[in-house]
Amino acid sequence: MLDAVISGSGINSAVIALLLEQAGLKVKIIDNQSAKLNHSLRTVTLNLQSMKLFKSLGIDIQACPIKSMLVRDAVGTGKIEFDAKDIEQSELAFTVYYSELIQKLNTKINHLSTDYISKNIHSTSDTISIELLNGDTLDAKLLIASNSKPLPIKNLFSLSAPDEYEQLAATFLISSSQLLPTRATQVFYNKDIFALMPIHKITKSKLNTFSVVWSLEAPEDSPIDYVNTNLTKIEDVLGAKLLIDSDIETFSLKKFIATKYFTNRSCLIGDAAHVIHPMAGQGLNLGLADCYALYSEINKARNEGIDIGSSKVLKRYEIKRKLLNDSMIKGIHRIHALFQSDNIYIRVIRNSGFSLVNNINPLKKFFIKSAEGIFDI
Repeated sequence: MLDAVISGSGINSAVIALLLEQAGLKVKIIDNQSAKLNHSLRTVTLNLQSMKLFKSLGIDIQACPIKSMLVRDAVGTGKIEFDAKDIEQSELAFTVYYSELIQKLNTKINHLSTDYISKNIHSTSDTISIELLNGDTLDAKLLIASNSKPLPIKNLFSLSAPDEYEQLAATFLISSSQLLPTRATQVFYNKDIFALMPIHKITKSKLNTFSVVWSLEAPEDSPIDYVNTNLTKIEDVLGAKLLIDSDIETFSLKKFIATKYFTNRSCLIGDAAHVIHPMAGQGLNLGLADCYALYSEINKARNEGIDIGSSKVLKRYEIKRKLLNDSMIKGIHRIHALFQSDNIYIRVIRNSGFSLVNNINPLKKFFIKSAEGIFDI
């Protein structure tokens, strides 16, 4: 019998599998395919704790350091400047290509992948049985779901559909000679959110390279036309020339919070438990923190001689992560709503709020440390 079955492919599935394997547990990932490796230009931002976690797993990936960050409201003068020195570190975060990270993980977890979960999941007092589409049955002490799309997982946890933001996100690479190569920038422009993160070069450009995630209202024309037409407005705000250096990819924006993280011998991590707006770059970091918290509770249970799939263990994991995740997601949602308002008084208040935070170092330090992760490795 397996210790744990992990449903879903992707970064969180691979990470929890590797953590549990290193602890000597027998695990298997079930999905109809390994995490997709394609030529997407999508990037992810890893906080200091997440980078530390990957290093502990032996994942060595080329990462671009972020040493400072400017957040500003283009409609006024409000701004916040964050610097790694504020928390006595050399970096605030790192940017990596999603496909490169997946490639590194795939070299370690390919032997774990197998089939796809079917509609039948049965649990007893000491076992959970998962039927696969090929007719096989896997028995384990615990089922970990990192993806909420499979219908059996939706039914098991009574998961609702994510809430749709009335926005799309466009992502692409840009080059510039006028922007600092280790500085991230986020601009709130009317109802748009323009986030720019330094990333290492994969093109022939000799200029500094940045990854852009541009959250925008669903335009009447194509989002690609919208980007090409409105990029000059962002250039004016930044005082820099921005050269689009890749294709433009788009994806929809959603918000989701699971009402519970565990049920009979089963638990949720990552995107199966929560989906957050990308403006703060915290989606993957929250999932990785879930992985480490769950691993810690499982390891603790083994040392105490407690069944790793018991409600006692899974409840401790839920207590450790759910309130923190919910608070982060709801906080980001409120900030998003604040910048969707056309009310002139709200605009004045948010500009004043930016200036207030920027002038109070302990408050800035609190925001930075909140984004840096809560788990300790």
